[in-house]
Amino acid sequence: MKKFFYTSLIGVLSPFLLYAGAADTQKFAEQVATDYQQGRYRSFLKESHEAYQKSEKKWEHDTKLEERKIRSEALRSSIQNQKDSVKQLKKEGALKVKRNRELLDSALLHPNDLKSQEVKEMVLFTPTKEDQAAIDYVEALKNKFKGEGTSPIENRLIAIDIEFWLKTLGNEALFAMGSIDYDLFRKQHLVLQLEKVSQMRTACQEQGTDPIIKTAIERAAEIWLSSEAAQLTERYLKALEQDKVSPTCGYEESLKAIMTKYQ
Repeated sequence: MKKFFYTSLIGVLSPFLLYAGAADTQKFAEQVATDYQQGRYRSFLKESHEAYQKSEKKWEHDTKLEERKIRSEALRSSIQNQKDSVKQLKKEGALKVKRNRELLDSALLHPNDLKSQEVKEMVLFTPTKEDQAAIDYVEALKNKFKGEGTSPIENRLIAIDIEFWLKTLGNEALFAMGSIDYDLFRKQHLVLQLEKVSQMRTACQEQGTDPIIKTAIERAAEIWLSSEAAQLTERYLKALEQDKVSPTCGYEESLKAIMTKYQ
């Protein structure tokens, strides 16, 4: 698999992208990343930053920032009670193992179905302990507010995450209003994530950066495509389970049944 030094910051993709197939997502992501590297999105990034700065000057981000601050405080409070949920987490982990075994068995019974390949890739995607820790670290940045980092570099990473979170919300608003079409929205949305991680990597090159944090950013970037494909397939299966999308064939009916069994 072709690797890029980017990470999706697992889970940041918009709900509009959640139900794309894993195989399609990987190919799509590779093409967008190539175009990004070749500078084909410079003008978009410039326009996005100018719009962001304009909104900042008008204090238009205040409501969203307050929401993020409240969410961050709530999550910090819940951490105090994490010990009480350890048993529940272990139980959920065991159920997921059983669920994945059934999903894999079902996929093997439908070798000619395109979705079965996506399901197999999701089940067989097993990041190392170190890689998973890196993914978790980068993911956790999304739940922090300004100044809540444990070091200057972490505060810088949080600031970058917040900036691109706001830019992403702005881009989603344009799509919702019909200002950009679905295809362009998908591309621009992903480009914002690529640029965010590029800036995070640059920030981590500064002298004195905590090597643990620097390694986390690098590791998460290494496995981005595989991780994102697995995430999107998982979300599609969840959508089947929750009746947000309808099964397209008998095989997807069986997938829905398995997901419902272990919900």
